Amino acid sequence: MEHDLTKKICSFLDAHLMLQLVDFLKGYSEEDINRAKADILAQTGCCDYAITVYQSIGRDIAPLQEKKQKLVEQLAQLKEACQVVTQYIEAKKEQHQQTVAAAAAAAAAAAASTTTTSTTAASTTTPAIKDEEAEESTPATTTAAPQKSELTFGSLREKVTPEIVESLYRYAKLLFETGQYKNAREYLDIYVKLSHDRQKQFSASWGILEADILSSNWAGAVADIPQIKEEIDSNHNLTPVQQLHQRAWLIHRSLFVYFNQPDSRALLVDLLLDDKYLNAIQTICPHVLRYLAVAIITNRRKPQQLYQLVKVIEQEAYTYKDPITIFVSSLYVRFNFEESQQYLAQCEQVLKQDFFLSSCYDDFMEHARACIFETYCNIHENIDIDMLCKNLGIAPENSEKWIVEAIRNARFVAKIDSANNQIKMFSQHTNAYRQVMDKTKGLFNRGIEILVGINDSRTQNARRNAGDRNKGQRRPNNKQQQQQANATGAATPAQSTEATATAAAAVTTASTPVSV
Repeated sequence: MEHDLTKKICSFLDAHLMLQLVDFLKGYSEEDINRAKADILAQTGCCDYAITVYQSIGRDIAPLQEKKQKLVEQLAQLKEACQVVTQYIEAKKEQHQQTVAAAAAAAAAAAASTTTTSTTAASTTTPAIKDEEAEESTPATTTAAPQKSELTFGSLREKVTPEIVESLYRYAKLLFETGQYKNAREYLDIYVKLSHDRQKQFSASWGILEADILSSNWAGAVADIPQIKEEIDSNHNLTPVQQLHQRAWLIHRSLFVYFNQPDSRALLVDLLLDDKYLNAIQTICPHVLRYLAVAIITNRRKPQQLYQLVKVIEQEAYTYKDPITIFVSSLYVRFNFEESQQYLAQCEQVLKQDFFLSSCYDDFMEHARACIFETYCNIHENIDIDMLCKNLGIAPENSEKWIVEAIRNARFVAKIDSANNQIKMFSQHTNAYRQVMDKTKGLFNRGIEILVGINDSRTQNARRNAGDRNKGQRRPNNKQQQQQANATGAATPAQSTEATATAAAAVTTASTPVSV
C-alpha cells in the first residue's frame, strides 16, 4: 500500500515487535497476513501461537511440536539451575502481596472506626483500643519486611556463582523467546544487578525495554530509554557505525513507548532532535521524519523545533516524502494554503493506516488546522470566516467558538466582526527600525558600564605605578648618599660645608688677576 512504512520499520525490530505491526495491517487479505505471521513466528519460541497460525494456512505443524518439546525441557533445566533466584523472586512477590494486604486491612479498619465513631459516642473507646492494637502491630510488620528483603537479597549475592549467573541469562532469554515477557523482565532485572559482563548487561537492558513494551509497562519503558541512550553514548567498545545502528534501533522502539504515552511525547521530540539521533535519522532511517513531524505538531510547536523540522524535511526531501512531510513544507516553506489543505486531507488516510499514529488522529488534525490558522493570520489582516471554515473543514455552527479558542491559544490580537463575518487582525509586528532599537537598547547601558570599569582600572593602575616610581626614586638617593659618605669618610654635614666653602674660595682666587 502507498505510504505504508511497515516493511521499513520491521527491518529495525525483532520478531516479537514485528507481530504487533503485522496484526495492525489493513488493506491486505487475511491469508497474506497469516503467512507473514507464520514466517515471523518461526523465528520465535511462541510455539502455541505459531501452531494456531500454521493450521489456519495449512502448514505442517510437526516441526513446531518438536521445537516446543525441546523448549519445555530447556526451560525446566534452566529453572532448576536458577532455583536460588526463583526463590528470591517468589519471596519478593509474597512480601509485596503481604504489604498490599496489610495496607488494605489498615484502610478498612480506619474506615470502620470512622463509621463507628460517627454513629455513636459510646463506642469510641473500643475502636480506640483496636486502633492502638493496630498501631502496635503495624510497626512490627513494617520493620520486619525491609529486614527480610535485605537479608534475602544479601543471601542471594552470597549464594550465586558465575555458573548460576550465566544460567540466569539464558533462562531469562528463553522466557522472552517463548512470550513470557513479564517473567523475563524480572529475571533480566536481577541479572543486570548480579552480572559483571558489560556486554551481556547491555543486551539484558535491551531485553528489559522490549519486555516492558510487549507487556504494556509504559512507565517502566519511559525510564528504560534514557539508560540505554546513555549506555550507547558511553560504550567505547562500539564503533561509530555500530553506535549509529544502535541509535536507529532505540529510535524505533521509542515510537512504541512515546506514542502510547501522550504526556511523554515531548521526550520523543527531544530524543529525535538530538544531533546524534538526527544524524541517524538522516543517514539510515529518514522515514522517521513522519513521526517527528507529528510529535512536534501535536506538541507545543516551539519555533526552534519547527525551524529544525522544516530544515531537515527540506534537506531529506529527495530521499523521503509523504503527505505529512509535504504538508509541513507547503505550509511553512511555500505558504501555499490550498496545497496544505489538499495534503492535510491525504494525511487522514495515512494516520489511520499507521500503527503508531492511529491513536493520535484527532489530536493531529486539530493541531494541524491550528497551524494553518496561525500561519494564515500572520500573513493576512482581514479573514473571511466562511472561507476559513470551508478550507479548515470546521462546522459553521462551531466556527466562532473554535476561532476564539484558536486566537486565545495563539495569543493573537484580533477582533471578530460579526456584521461583515470577518476576523480583523491587528498588527503585532514592529518595523525593522523599532526591532533594532529594542534589541540594542541594553547595549548602551552595558557599554557605559564597560567604559567606567576600564577607566577605574586604568586609574588604579596609574596610581599604583606612580607609587612604585616614587619608592624607586627614594631608595637609590639614600644608597648614593651612604656610598658617598663611606667613600669620603665625611662624619658630619658641617665638615662637608667647610670643604665646599674652601673649594669655592680656591676657585675665586685662581680666577682673580694678579698685579705686579
